[in-house]
Amino acid sequence: MAILISVFVFATVFLLIFALNLAVTDVFREDQKERVAEEKAILQQKRREKIRSAVKESDLMGVAEAGTSRNPISIVDTIKWFKEICKQAGDNVDPKKIVLVCLVFGMVSAFGIYFYSASFLLPSLAILVAIFLPIPIVFALRQKRLDALSRQLPEVLELMARVLRSGQTITQAMTAISDEFEEPIGPEFGLCYEQQNLGLSLEVALENLTQRTGLAEMKIFVMGLMIQRQSGGNLAELLEKLSGVMRERQDLKSKVQGFTAEGRLQAGFLVALPFFTYLLMYATNPDYAKKLLEHWDLVFATLGCMGMGLLWIRKIINFDY
Repeated sequence: MAILISVFVFATVFLLIFALNLAVTDVFREDQKERVAEEKAILQQKRREKIRSAVKESDLMGVAEAGTSRNPISIVDTIKWFKEICKQAGDNVDPKKIVLVCLVFGMVSAFGIYFYSASFLLPSLAILVAIFLPIPIVFALRQKRLDALSRQLPEVLELMARVLRSGQTITQAMTAISDEFEEPIGPEFGLCYEQQNLGLSLEVALENLTQRTGLAEMKIFVMGLMIQRQSGGNLAELLEKLSGVMRERQDLKSKVQGFTAEGRLQAGFLVALPFFTYLLMYATNPDYAKKLLEHWDLVFATLGCMGMGLLWIRKIINFDY
């Protein structure tokens, strides 16, 4: 009897503690959900304010005239092209800072080689080579952002199709995309919405979206949307089909990346092997390794041949799909 009473008391206390734990956990979960909702609302508000502050009347005029102010190839067009590349790489990539880094990198390399060789020809060649070395980093950041946009775009089109099926407009769908999706595609559609909300036509705002992102899939989406607005049809169905096509393109790209993995690994190994071999030679026999630094013309010729080889390999393993 004493054992039964002890078991009953233990079970009662255990159940009471368990029920109290569940109640406290539910309270904390509700509080946590409210905090998450408040933080999300604050984040969305800050994002909207940032987008609105980025849209100025002068920027709108420049966007509206961008399609008609293209000149033949010139220094001005080259500067515009570089600014577009930096924009496509992200908001943190400032063209002025990139140019400053390139100049500093080139000057440091030139002074280093000048103090070592006491010649004017080699530093001149060095500054011409070194000044462009930071540029591939910008293109790498741009490609990373384009890949992120490409992964997000099919889900964006599916959300836009659902919003349109519910009876809302394209601009309302853009607002939903801006609120629901993270960077980089959420702020891009938010900026597009604010541009057309402040006076630009939808066609011009979407065209600016394609120029700002530089994504081929985005151009396909905008082209399909413009054709639908002129000829009519079921826009939600069109967006769903485009989403399916873009997913197939991503699958094909993944297969291409898998098939060319060996070639890319070989390219990286061939580039790293000469530098690794020279460092190993310098560690084992420094006097013999220093002889190479007395012939900078051979060094630059070798680097040039390596660069041409890299471009050749890249041409082989990269193709349109």
